[in-house]
Amino acid sequence: MMARLLTWLDGLPLAVVNGLALLLLALISILDYMTPPPISTSVFYMGPIAISAWFGSRRSGEILAVVSALAWAGKDAALRGVPYAEPAILFWNTSARLIMFVLVAFLIGEVRRYVRREVRLARTDPLTGLLNPRALRDELSLTLARASRSAGPVSFVYLDLDDFKRVNDERGHAEGDRVLGAVAETLRHELRLTDVIAREGGDEFAVILPSTDEREAATVVAKVHARLRHEMTRNGWPVTVSAGVVTCTAPDVEVEALIAAADRLMYEAKSAGKDSCRYQIMGPA
Repeated sequence: MMARLLTWLDGLPLAVVNGLALLLLALISILDYMTPPPISTSVFYMGPIAISAWFGSRRSGEILAVVSALAWAGKDAALRGVPYAEPAILFWNTSARLIMFVLVAFLIGEVRRYVRREVRLARTDPLTGLLNPRALRDELSLTLARASRSAGPVSFVYLDLDDFKRVNDERGHAEGDRVLGAVAETLRHELRLTDVIAREGGDEFAVILPSTDEREAATVVAKVHARLRHEMTRNGWPVTVSAGVVTCTAPDVEVEALIAAADRLMYEAKSAGKDSCRYQIMGPA
């Protein structure tokens, strides 16, 4: 139950998260007003601050920390009267609470930022910024599960750069990295936002095309192939692209079986003379 709640909060827009945090702060302030003065309620104010800083942003958490400190001071000063011998004590206590709340918001926001960065690095290829092999398999598993529920097709593309080793051997690895970067950028530009692009390793790339049948996949791959050929020629790189394309229409296909099938087709294209594509349908046509 708690995991579902956290996942739900993590998917909300920033404005909604901050709105919920403010609503929670208002409820806590009301309960604080109804609570006898000797009972400390400071820990409850941490809740909305933590929600805003973790699921929103560090800046929004810090702003809510200021609002929380002012709400507490306003409750003490306006709702119950100043419960101190000197007004300066109220100012001092409010300042102390403000520092504590802002520090908590800052620390939570920083931890969240580092967690997000580590998650991103764990799923991303450092050279191209595309997904790495582990993230590719996670995304392919999710895509196949969704397709199974909707009975829709999924196409998977496996690309390999022909003669890429020549670039590294003759022009150096820095030039080879430029080739890989150009391929990644071309794929980003030519494919849809819903398509998933990954670097499988070395000079191999993979693309998941959700809700794409064999004819649509052939059209997309032909366009991408032509664009990559143009990019290689324009930069004077002696590189072509071979691809294997599998369209899955079966309800229960294993991730590794789909990848292996596309990989086999790609090698068939390379064996047939390179710079070409091979296609297959897994499941009912």
